[in-house]
Amino acid sequence: MGKSSKPVRFLVHPSIANAPEFQALREQGHVIDTEPTGPVWDYDAIIGPTSWRMTARHIKYLPLTIQEARRLHYPKETT
Repeated sequence: MGKSSKPVRFLVHPSIANAPEFQALREQGHVIDTEPTGPVWDYDAIIGPTSWRMTARHIKYLPLTIQEARRLHYPKETT
């Protein structure tokens, strides 16, 4: 793969930043940071093991997002 003519900036959680997919993106010229180097809104994508991106178009899904976040954060205990 060659260099991207339109590189984007990613803020990636350190636990997944060394994945081969991110290495390939680096080689294409994209920026992959594991710590913010400025305001987080300067990033095109923020990626984590369970993170979600929400824009103004997605605001109607906020209740569903909260429900899913709770499901992931507080898994049901099996007895």
